[in-house]
Amino acid sequence: MEHAFRDMKSPTTIAVRPMYHHADTSVRAHVFLCVIALLLLSLLRLKLAKKRVSTSYEALLYELRSIHALKILPSPKATPLWKLEKIPKTASKIARTLNLKRLLVI
Repeated sequence: MEHAFRDMKSPTTIAVRPMYHHADTSVRAHVFLCVIALLLLSLLRLKLAKKRVSTSYEALLYELRSIHALKILPSPKATPLWKLEKIPKTASKIARTLNLKRLLVI
């Protein structure tokens, strides 16, 4: 539990602060979304751990952020084409482990 609070304070994972909100409802919504994001990260790490892939929140986010897609429109009315940039080896391993193949062509 202490690790979760530490991660919520860390600017490299899920930073609860700084908050640039003025209304109480905006502050509550911001904190709620941070807790949901931490929950999702925890579920991803749990799924990775079950497949014997050990990683920190920071490393997981770093690797997932390295996946970039380009939207290509050959003409204004054409169906968009999606092209992935080259995916780093570790990010590819994480994507395969999380069963993201249907979302990404790996």
